[in-house]
Amino acid sequence: MNSTPLHIGSIIKYKLLPCQCPTNPDRLWRGKILSLHLGMPGGLDAALVESLELRYAPDTEFILIKQIEAIEV
Repeated sequence: MNSTPLHIGSIIKYKLLPCQCPTNPDRLWRGKILSLHLGMPGGLDAALVESLELRYAPDTEFILIKQIEAIEV
């Protein structure tokens, strides 16, 4: 991930976790951060993301910060 700080409204690219059984594990998904949940117990920092991918559900999902591969500037 680049050094651009995360904030609400950031457009990010992220990968799905193996437990989500992605058909293409290397695919990058695009989303917009709606809320950040940092400093959570157990180090489970997360973001609520609105999907920017058409025709894919769910429209919003929680992702772990470690899933983020890039932040668009």
